[in-house]
Amino acid sequence: MALMKPVRSLQRRRALCALAKLGNYRHNIAVRSGEKRGELVACNRARTLKSGDDYLACNVCKGFFLRATLWRHKRVCNPTGGGRVQAAARAAMPSNSATSSKLRKVLDCMCIDSVSLLCKTDDTILLFGEYLCAKLGTENKDVQNIRNRIRELGRLLEVLRTKDPAAKLKDFIEPRRFSELTTAVREMCGFSSESHKYATPSLALKIGQSMKVCAEQILAQQIESGNETSPTRQFIELYNLQWTKQVSRHALVTLQEAKWNKVETMPVAADIQLVHRYLDNETELKVAELTNDPTPATHKAVAELVLARLIMFNRRRQGEASAMTIDAYQKATSSDGTNHPEVTSSLSSFEQHLAGSLLRVVIRGKKGRGVPMLLTQEMRRTVDILLEHREAAGVGASQYVFVNSMASDDRPLRGNGSMERQESRLSRQALAYVAGYVAAKCATVDSTLGKITSDASEVPRDERYAWIDTISRGGLTVPSAWWLEQVEQLEELFTTKHGGDIDRGPGVVRQLAEAAARKFPQLHPRVLRRYAMTRTQL
Repeated sequence: MALMKPVRSLQRRRALCALAKLGNYRHNIAVRSGEKRGELVACNRARTLKSGDDYLACNVCKGFFLRATLWRHKRVCNPTGGGRVQAAARAAMPSNSATSSKLRKVLDCMCIDSVSLLCKTDDTILLFGEYLCAKLGTENKDVQNIRNRIRELGRLLEVLRTKDPAAKLKDFIEPRRFSELTTAVREMCGFSSESHKYATPSLALKIGQSMKVCAEQILAQQIESGNETSPTRQFIELYNLQWTKQVSRHALVTLQEAKWNKVETMPVAADIQLVHRYLDNETELKVAELTNDPTPATHKAVAELVLARLIMFNRRRQGEASAMTIDAYQKATSSDGTNHPEVTSSLSSFEQHLAGSLLRVVIRGKKGRGVPMLLTQEMRRTVDILLEHREAAGVGASQYVFVNSMASDDRPLRGNGSMERQESRLSRQALAYVAGYVAAKCATVDSTLGKITSDASEVPRDERYAWIDTISRGGLTVPSAWWLEQVEQLEELFTTKHGGDIDRGPGVVRQLAEAAARKFPQLHPRVLRRYAMTRTQL
């Protein structure tokens, strides 16, 4: 096809270049797989000496580039593509015939380092990965869990190889090397021989469970192939006898003692009501934007708001709520009393109304259990709008209700991320409330700091003023734009001075006011002192 293009034309040069990249790609793959000996042929030469593992092939043109600079090439080769460039390149590489496609998907998502190299070359770790893929599945959250479990064994093998560089993980699944294994686990998890506590106790428990699974999988292979099983059976028996005493007990004690005398903060009911009111108002505004002008960003904003409301209303794990599928939502039923009239007749009128107004959706939770989620009528209406405008907003096909419309692959929104973003917005809006309070207290000193809400209806306001608009009945003060900018800079000064823990010592308000006066000489001293006093007492 390249020779059919006009001589010395741009199309001919591009076709010949693509043909050369394809030939080099086949050569490089043969070298990496061990079919032939030679050197990798890359599209650009590195300034320093690099190994073959530092190169990846572009999944579009098949040219080999440094993995650290592959993203720069992809901007030219495939400008419309996005997402994780290196993960897509690794996924396009020929897979090892010994691993399944499910495990390959997990391995391709790993960062390229010494631990991932051990995970991909150790047969026992790969066998453990196949077991997890068959048990858990290949959803995004399952892939993350499997990847973490595999990397834990890779880290353990890295510690074991400090004394035996050529060792495999299978070499330590023997009774005579059991003490070496327990010593490596203690070292990896930060065990203190003086206090008998772990720095990372949960890691010690998970590694113990993983090692027992590895031994059981090796035993199953030996029984199936008819090989000798005595050493593996003895290791499992020794594990059942000694692992709890040497590893697990101290890890459990460390976890239990960490929960003792721990202060638990409980939110005030009035604050919860205000947050729910804020989320309701924000959802109404964003739904109007989505209806009028559907975009991926607006679709994501509405999904985050509904997800935050769902988590707060049900008090469930964020991973369970975020992974709600469209199929589960469409199959959900409402307890309107038609299915169980005997049970409904025993309820009061209020309980009947409450049961009929809530939608019950059962989703898959931790360890595969069914977890019920309740949706109010307002949540149902918003979710229906999300699904209705999904195609118009340019969101691709997805099985999740709360899909991340800005991601390049099919993944749900993170519930923690949604809650954190709402918390960040509320923090900015709470800072505007503080600025308005200081402006109200110092109105006689400087009247330009703000206006009363009833008199500031014509003043343009962004989302930072949403909290004031939500709770105000006309008497709160709206800070002016320039004063709010000054308060945001004062907040940076406050954070720099106090850090994560506020200093409660004598003279802290005076010191903060003096520091603010040196940095903001244009502001009145009474205004700065009022801000310092208000912010310190929060």
